[in-house]
Amino acid sequence: MGGYVLHWVAPGIPLAATFALAAILSPTDLIAVQGLAARIHLPKNVLNLVAGESMINDASG
Repeated sequence: MGGYVLHWVAPGIPLAATFALAAILSPTDLIAVQGLAARIHLPKNVLNLVAGESMINDASG
């Protein structure tokens, strides 16, 4: 939905780019991070950093 809203606000930006931008701007989900980390084998320190950022986003939301 965020991609459609961004495309509506700025119709000059292609729809695919607005979806990518919406995905970048949305907060990360801890479960999604852990699921992706299992597939791409992130280093433990990177995983901890992203997981901590995710938990802070959830708490502030």
